[in-house]
Amino acid sequence: IVRFFCGTRCNNDYDRFPSLGAKGNCHMNLYLIGYRGSGKSTVASIAAEQLGRVSLDSDDLIENRTRHSIKEIFASLGEAGFRRIETEVIGSFRGESKAVIALGGGAILAEANRNHLKNTGKLVWLKASAETLWSRIENDPQTVDRRPALSNLAGMEEVKTVLAKREPIYAACADYTIEVGELPAKEIAEDICRWWRSVDKSGDGPIEISSIPRPVTDLDH
Repeated sequence: IVRFFCGTRCNNDYDRFPSLGAKGNCHMNLYLIGYRGSGKSTVASIAAEQLGRVSLDSDDLIENRTRHSIKEIFASLGEAGFRRIETEVIGSFRGESKAVIALGGGAILAEANRNHLKNTGKLVWLKASAETLWSRIENDPQTVDRRPALSNLAGMEEVKTVLAKREPIYAACADYTIEVGELPAKEIAEDICRWWRSVDKSGDGPIEISSIPRPVTDLDH
């Protein structure tokens, strides 16, 4: 029997990062979205360092909270059970901000998640072809240990099929899109940081805590 330690409501992981400020304050987070293998975690870490922010990974937070890999959660609770936990984690991303957050590939599937992410930050889509993604996935040792199958298809066919379903959602959610191709992670991060700073200067980026009312949020999923 696999036991999960998430509880009915997860503790806010921002408690571990005092530099993020008081709970309930509403700044903007920078969220990275895209299919597995697009480099979100690596790019988030580099971009966070360049912007002086905390780097977080939603899948890592889920595994830390449940004490199980994503693959184990899928096996025990199914995808629906995993998505419920994922939404609890996403629901904990509020105004603490000062964070660059790499999201799981399917984090944008639920409307509640999309609404919450839009209300608490800007979304950048790391876009890549199915061929590029599969090449990275099959050469990533973590895929076998941590990542569950997303369909009954195998290899490239799964990537093509699932990506085709998700791409319109990624596109609709994204405030900025970058074609990652064979670009180095550092170059991708620098591109994102340039965009973020330009948005900030235009007045559409992060604004002062005092100018935003405290939001009312739900923990959906």
